[in-house]
Amino acid sequence: MRAAYHASAAHDFWLGIHPLDMVGKLPFEHVHSEDRQRVIGEFMEMIQIKQQKEVFYRYVNKEGNVVSLRAIGTPLIGENGDVEQVLITANVNIIQHEKRPKMISVPM
Repeated sequence: MRAAYHASAAHDFWLGIHPLDMVGKLPFEHVHSEDRQRVIGEFMEMIQIKQQKEVFYRYVNKEGNVVSLRAIGTPLIGENGDVEQVLITANVNIIQHEKRPKMISVPM
């Protein structure tokens, strides 16, 4: 299975990490340590069951603040029925942010 990572300008705005700074790094590297294993497990399950999955988790930005994210993982199935690629899109969980604004500004 191939892996590719795309980070938009919003990545820099919300997470304080420039997209070019993510080159060569795993996207799970900045997932909050209390959430990391669960998030990896959720996406591994997505690959196994070959179905889209929605995952909510905390991400630690460059300043050490916690940001609540919502990610949707979609397995891309090849002609042979195997997962060939995974597409994961993540955005700031605005609903959670509005309920608990401290998620954006709490230092770790």
